[in-house]
Amino acid sequence: MLYALNDQEQLQSIYQKSFSDISRLKERAYYCPSCREPVRIRSGPKVIPHFAHLPDSRCPSIKGGESEEHEAGKWLIYQWLRAQGYQVELESYLPGIQQQPDVYIYGSKRQVAVEYQCSTIPVTDIWKRTKGYVDHGIFPLWILGPRHWKKKGPHILQFNSFLQSFLYQWSSCYQLFFLHPRKKTMTTASGLRWLSPASVTGSFHSFFLPQSTFPQIFSPGRKAVLPSIFHHWKKSWHNNRSTYRREPGSKEKQFRQYLYLKGYHFSLIPSVCYLPVESQVQLSVKPYIWQTRLLLDHFTPVPIGSVVEFPKMEVPVTINQYKPDPVSEYAELLSLLNILKKTGNNKWVKTREVAFPATMEEAFLDDRTTLAKLKNLKIM
Repeated sequence: MLYALNDQEQLQSIYQKSFSDISRLKERAYYCPSCREPVRIRSGPKVIPHFAHLPDSRCPSIKGGESEEHEAGKWLIYQWLRAQGYQVELESYLPGIQQQPDVYIYGSKRQVAVEYQCSTIPVTDIWKRTKGYVDHGIFPLWILGPRHWKKKGPHILQFNSFLQSFLYQWSSCYQLFFLHPRKKTMTTASGLRWLSPASVTGSFHSFFLPQSTFPQIFSPGRKAVLPSIFHHWKKSWHNNRSTYRREPGSKEKQFRQYLYLKGYHFSLIPSVCYLPVESQVQLSVKPYIWQTRLLLDHFTPVPIGSVVEFPKMEVPVTINQYKPDPVSEYAELLSLLNILKKTGNNKWVKTREVAFPATMEEAFLDDRTTLAKLKNLKIM
């Protein structure tokens, strides 16, 4: 921990103290703010100065060993918020939920638990800790360390299921937060759109933390000019048809078997089975898999002029508890392409058939035609 109580019950920090000051302070008594057990100072050439419990401690707030990067990051966040006048505590143990956020903002209209996540932990742990805060009316703000910030291009970020579990969504804008403690910069990745299971595109904005305010980190996404996904999506469609994956994953294998039993080949699915649904960034299944299944199971068997009833999809919520409806988003796109007609709230009527291409030439022509329509509709 980065701070402790002295024998006058005053909160003390040794972070950024000189070597001589730390040597002198080691002679004094210090206590854990959570359990009031004695703690001792640890420091060295490769160790950030901090307070540590004794080996036999039973303090419920003890965490595993933390990196210098993590320690420096949460201290930076704490100082930054405190300088703005927020009532804030560092490593405050919350006995009601048995959790210890890195930084805790209290005394305002809304309590906020800030978690600075540098290491990779199980997604189930993220969900559990988030739920603990949400269930007790505390807003969880997860900020990721620099090792998770991996750009693949000016507007492309490396993505995975771990990053997916930290998504926020405000005003149809998906967002992630990153902090580089050494540079003292906060980076927001806003307007995130799915490109592949390993990449997303969006608008990236970095700012120097000491010259910025807390509300600022939530605003760039709403003002950002988002990059077009047209060329990325066009390339993905082409690769999906022309590139043979010899060792597909289990979901891909199941999908190929599903199509085979229905008399179709996976490289010859209609273009409308690969539409750019915004909430795809929250899904673990590829778009052409779930969209093809919807089309074959719930659209194709229905005659023109009849009501199409699509089932709901189970989708995990974002950190701020947003739960999208990707099926309705998909139906909205089909209506813009004059394949469905909306007759009410999430009610659709089939207006024309969708044919499966018979050859690769037909498939590529279908792609070019559909992509042009989507570009004209300014969806991409």
